[in-house]
Amino acid sequence: MKSLRILLFLTLTIALGCREDQRPVTDLIAQLPPGTSAFVKINNPQQLQSELKSNKLIQLGLGNGIPQKVEELLRGLSFIEIQGEQLLAITNTGRDSLAYLYMARQAPDSIDLSSAKNKSIETITSGSHTFKKYEVEDLLFFTTQDRGTFKMSNSIALLKHNVETEGPGVSQTLRTLYETANPGKNANIFLNLDPEISLFQNTSYKAQGADLAYFSDWIALDAEITSHGLRLNGVGIMPDSTNTLVPLFRNAGTLAARTPDIAPENSLAMVSYVFRNKKILDNNLGVLQDSIAADQTVFETVEELGIVYMEGSKAVMLHTYGSEDLNELLGTMGGTAENSMGSEIFALQENDILTEAFSPLLVNFKPGFYTVLENTFVFAKNRGTIQEIIASHTRKATYRNSPAYQTVRASLADESNILLIASEQGLKILSEDGFRIPSPMLSLNTGKEGYIFAMQVIAENNFFHTTLLAQQEQGEGVVDNTWKKTKYSLQSKALTSPQFVTNHRSGKKEVVIQDEAFRLYLIDPNKGILWTKQLDGPIQGEIHQVDLYKNGRLQLAFTTDHQFIILDRNGKEVAPFTFSYPGGNLNPLAVFDYNRIRDYRFVVTQGEAVKMYNSKGKIVKGFTYTKAESPVLKAPKHFRISGKDYLVFLLENGQLKILNRVGKTRVPVKRKIDFSDNEVFVYKNNFAVTEKNGHLVLIDGNGKISQRNLNLPADHGWAAQENILTYTNENLIHIGGKEIPLDYGVYTKPRIFRFGKQNFIALADLQSRQVFLMDDQGNYIPGFPVYGNTVPDMADWDNNDAPDLVTVEEDLVVTIYSQGG
Repeated sequence: MKSLRILLFLTLTIALGCREDQRPVTDLIAQLPPGTSAFVKINNPQQLQSELKSNKLIQLGLGNGIPQKVEELLRGLSFIEIQGEQLLAITNTGRDSLAYLYMARQAPDSIDLSSAKNKSIETITSGSHTFKKYEVEDLLFFTTQDRGTFKMSNSIALLKHNVETEGPGVSQTLRTLYETANPGKNANIFLNLDPEISLFQNTSYKAQGADLAYFSDWIALDAEITSHGLRLNGVGIMPDSTNTLVPLFRNAGTLAARTPDIAPENSLAMVSYVFRNKKILDNNLGVLQDSIAADQTVFETVEELGIVYMEGSKAVMLHTYGSEDLNELLGTMGGTAENSMGSEIFALQENDILTEAFSPLLVNFKPGFYTVLENTFVFAKNRGTIQEIIASHTRKATYRNSPAYQTVRASLADESNILLIASEQGLKILSEDGFRIPSPMLSLNTGKEGYIFAMQVIAENNFFHTTLLAQQEQGEGVVDNTWKKTKYSLQSKALTSPQFVTNHRSGKKEVVIQDEAFRLYLIDPNKGILWTKQLDGPIQGEIHQVDLYKNGRLQLAFTTDHQFIILDRNGKEVAPFTFSYPGGNLNPLAVFDYNRIRDYRFVVTQGEAVKMYNSKGKIVKGFTYTKAESPVLKAPKHFRISGKDYLVFLLENGQLKILNRVGKTRVPVKRKIDFSDNEVFVYKNNFAVTEKNGHLVLIDGNGKISQRNLNLPADHGWAAQENILTYTNENLIHIGGKEIPLDYGVYTKPRIFRFGKQNFIALADLQSRQVFLMDDQGNYIPGFPVYGNTVPDMADWDNNDAPDLVTVEEDLVVTIYSQGG
């Protein structure tokens, strides 16, 4: 109820049916009731009415955010037509209760109740004053004429008190703001931020156990209304009080904020405190705290304190013009360093140096790690947050380039002392963190997604400028490289890479993954973890989905080290499966569906043993290759080329067995191959493998062998699909004939994914914990690399014709990067 949206709703109600009058403005401010929480001065009723009707944000608020009780209180104003300037005052009369007093120099010609079915009018006399009581349907309001002013209220007590007693007078602060308000604006809004009578509850900034108000007691704001946003721009008198925030920046000077240049583009909120002269800020802080914190000299080159909120994490940034002293201090508190994408991450012992130096601007923050980017010290509680910021900065995917920042940039000044930008979700996170957002800003929030909120404050000697903004977020034409992150935490560290599977009920994708405790998880990206299943050991390779009963219901099939298991959608074992194999050491499961009619063949290999099962869990008697000449290295593969089926086995002794459906040799391979630790692929209709010496070996359908020396190390990774060939070689990845340099790291094998006519190549650097995504021409996909430390999987999980990617962050967190809404 206590919301600027209420003021806007009141303004809209009054403006309906009003006619503009060119007579001189009459000062009504002296008749304000004591304890006024806010009032609106309406300068141009007709234009204001038009703007309010066209503004989407206000309509959202009127439709969903205004309590019905308040709307009923004010509906009576729609029955009148008033000429000239009007003033609407609002008072907070008790718990969850508001009263309004509407004043105009000239009374309406009439109060038109002709459309009302149930109505009554009663005259009330109190002393020398006469009041009219209106009951219209379920509404109640009162009017009177007093000192040449028409007055209307929903409270007879408020109205009587106003006409029978002299007001307390107008403070010099309010008088100055009122007289300097811009009459060219359609409306001027005056807010009383005294917490005792304010409409707003959260008008303060939390300062270590005490409330530090942002502003003085009154602030004047001009309303600029467009179809897609609201901009409240105004001034306040700089208070002499030391218990308000803005005076901390008196004479400290302004600069352009640099936090947007370092914060990741997917940040949900950022707060920046900027000061040209740190010594003046320290003196102002010293007055507030009765002392200046020790060791301030190490921070004397700091020009900005930035606080950045991402989903599930928070970072603090100190922007400096010289870092030597601070580097030296942190060096005495740090531990070992590690390299991430060319930047060093340092561990820190638990400390309070930042909060001691910058309280009350920063509270309750103990950094565990830090790095330095462009003379900016970046602090966070965990390593993963630092790595994410480094990754974003490396690929220039910073907040300055985000749709959120671009949405509000043009409405803000280049330099300031305080800058806050947040999404609707970001405002919630700020509040949950104990950050006291100025309530005039909070009140702009309709609770609807798609709007960006901003506050900017510029402190002068005796006054300050304030801008409060709510703007519909820009879409196309700004930035198209932001991938939304959805995260779910595991109970233990991830053991396998996450993998997309299909929910046969919704047609959308879900994620399966196993942790180090051998728990298997099924995760719905919208609902979270659906179930976990305790297994006897680690899953080997890929999990397959099958439709055993040919009814559209899918099951999960896989092997662990000792078992072959099939689970239904609820994680229950499907009989007769769950076969155990003494001695273990099973290879990943192979699943063949020759004609794509769901007559499955499940192939389990253990050493030299080869067992093929049908969909009923029976051994396929017609398959004759039941014992290999040497232990099978990997899961066999099925390929169909030119209408023929090929089953391919890689054996430890170097044999490449290419068989037909019944296990007989279809293509003889006459030479042995020193297989690398990679799969067999089909490349340009040839069976393709690589050797440890870096040679690519190709075998055609007649068994003819050719090879190319790719000059690869023994531990290389490669993949092929149709006519695409990609492989890694130290810090290079080759895609087709193109060579793309990478930072030195430890890279996973590349994977190729196809969506429609577009191909993607994905891999991860396990050392820097980055996931890379490129097209088949070697061009980076916008927004990548992203943070992640497992081989990624890709799918269109929400059926929106846009690819999504899943990986693991910080060993415990499954992260889905989704695109396109």
